[in-house]
Amino acid sequence: MEFLDDRGAVPELNIFHPAEENLPKSAALRQLLAYWQERRGAREMPARGDLDPVDMKFILGRLVLFDVLHGDGAGVPRRFRFRLAGVEYAERFGIEPTGLMLDEYPRINSRGYIHATLALTVDGRRPLTGCRQAIDTQHMRFYDTLYMPLSTDGTTVDMVLVGFHFF
Repeated sequence: MEFLDDRGAVPELNIFHPAEENLPKSAALRQLLAYWQERRGAREMPARGDLDPVDMKFILGRLVLFDVLHGDGAGVPRRFRFRLAGVEYAERFGIEPTGLMLDEYPRINSRGYIHATLALTVDGRRPLTGCRQAIDTQHMRFYDTLYMPLSTDGTTVDMVLVGFHFF
């Protein structure tokens, strides 16, 4: 099945937009964004503790949670760690990345893209959505993604929750 954008064309790949201005194509990701918005309330973003996995069971297997390890400002760079990855991630990509630092991720060609998108999410402090094309364990496929910042203290983005949906 070919994935088409709102104009009936193949979407631009690897271009991310603020999620509030360019809703995800996937109904599940739109539902996840609405949940994120509800849980943040009047704050800029919710904390991880505000989210309940039971409330996200409709997409739980398609979530990835990253820790943001901020550098020290004296040469130690910001890094990202796969805190957990849903079952469908491992099934689609043939990798169980939970606990890995992004710079240890086996899909070397994806590291830069993932790092850049996570950095945009952390620096922009708002959800981003976009479309990507990748080879899963069997085929080249389009997938929709939603990156959402989380903050324990309400200021510093310390986690990023990512949802994905393959078409």
